[in-house]
Amino acid sequence: MSASESVPAALDLHNSIDQVIAEAEKRGRAAAEAETLQLTSALQAALEEIETSQQALSRAATALRAALGTAADEVPAPGVAELAPLIKEEPAAPEGETAESNPMPDRGEHEMDVIAHHASIGTASGLQTMLRSRPEVKSAQTREFVNGELRLQVCLRSDLDMAAFKSWLHEQNGTLVTTTDSVIETRFSS
Repeated sequence: MSASESVPAALDLHNSIDQVIAEAEKRGRAAAEAETLQLTSALQAALEEIETSQQALSRAATALRAALGTAADEVPAPGVAELAPLIKEEPAAPEGETAESNPMPDRGEHEMDVIAHHASIGTASGLQTMLRSRPEVKSAQTREFVNGELRLQVCLRSDLDMAAFKSWLHEQNGTLVTTTDSVIETRFSS
């Protein structure tokens, strides 16, 4: 092949490569647009579901207020931001009294849930191991552990030693959110 014949062949090859690249870019843009459309559609569906749920909750709250004999206008519907300050770590004992000076009677064998927010897998495992090591704990089984949210079902022989629990929690940079007869809720630093 002479030099004069190779120039057109090189130009044809170059044009073919440019055409392949242009087609690939076009397909890439089309795929990105389709993915964007699909994502937008999914987000729109999620938004509609959330709005529908909010409307249903609003209707339920109105029905509950009516059932309680309270006019809907008298009790404001709190948002999530307004509920956050209502979560208390523990109720304070009356002045001059402590939990030790006014002990509750032991309930004997019972079950309770232990919930941990923002728990790493290490913290979740450590919490379960600590509970299982306690003499008052019969068993501590994981019910759920998703995205740092842990729920344990704990079967107790007697009341949990809250001083030991709080000490472990403090060592792990955790805080006690709430305690009831059936639930202990904690939160860990994320």
